[in-house]
Amino acid sequence: MAYTPTGATLHIHEPSTNNLFDVGIFKDTILPTLGYSSALAVLNYGLGRSTDTLATKDIFRPGYHVFNLWWSAVFRRVWYMGLPVGQVLKMQSRPEKLLLGGVTLWAGYRVASAASAWNKRDSKDDPKYLTTKQEEGFWNNALFKYYLPEAVVATVVALPFTAPFRHQGTVMTGYHPILQSTAVGLYTAGLALEFLADSQSSDKPGSSPVDDSIWNVLSNPKNLASTAVVASFPLLLYSSDMLAPIELLGPLAYYLFHRYTFDSSTTPESDAESAKAAAKDVKEGKVDYKAEAEEAKDEIAKVVKNKTFLTTIAIGTIVGILEGFTHGSALRFGD
Repeated sequence: MAYTPTGATLHIHEPSTNNLFDVGIFKDTILPTLGYSSALAVLNYGLGRSTDTLATKDIFRPGYHVFNLWWSAVFRRVWYMGLPVGQVLKMQSRPEKLLLGGVTLWAGYRVASAASAWNKRDSKDDPKYLTTKQEEGFWNNALFKYYLPEAVVATVVALPFTAPFRHQGTVMTGYHPILQSTAVGLYTAGLALEFLADSQSSDKPGSSPVDDSIWNVLSNPKNLASTAVVASFPLLLYSSDMLAPIELLGPLAYYLFHRYTFDSSTTPESDAESAKAAAKDVKEGKVDYKAEAEEAKDEIAKVVKNKTFLTTIAIGTIVGILEGFTHGSALRFGD
């Protein structure tokens, strides 16, 4: 790992065709992050087992991101280089500060949201876990079946906001202030959507949903919202000449993990079967493309006309524009 004399991370700008997946990132980023995430997962497992509550893993898992981010970006330099916290924060670039603040806010909100849901259940476990916990010897196997695999996923998800502070290697060049503002807008829209989805959680289908509830038009808006947030980080890095290609795995890992977990009605097997059935229908000429196009058009129209969805788009657009003006003013004044 290389630093400037003040301790800032150096990024090498090389053609993206060279070393797209630099093996060095496994040593300086993935393995350390996996080690910390695994240690936190073991502590999380101990808490869950002692309280017989599997939902506690959902409360504290986002905290893995906060710990790994702040250790990678700030406290590692404080510990190994003897720099004051204030100096480390001051020497960070604008994109690095946006990462630090953005991830902390998002992950912190997810911890608070999960804790609030747990408190509303009077500290009882989430109903979606009750059947799973009835398995024989559940807690004896839970560490290796749930907690440690989730630590691996958390490590991959964290790549866009740990690697920039740890890894020196090839990055993709795509600097553009408009893309930076777009990343900020995407992040804000995703965070706003997650907040509104939580505030309307009592309006889920089957609970007399109100007309404007986002749950009326999206089956899992929180997954979409957080995926948008995580996707904004690689976009910010790319627009700042800081993106290593492997960091693109972060949003993909987040989406797939949350799509196929306990609160999902689908599994990889069911999706594969659906795809096979669809391919068979196409081969046999049983597909009414016009009807399917109309159905898809109606579904899109429902989402686009939903007031909650429009609100999140408006919030993201406004914040992105304001950030663009602020950034432009800062550049003009030499900030």
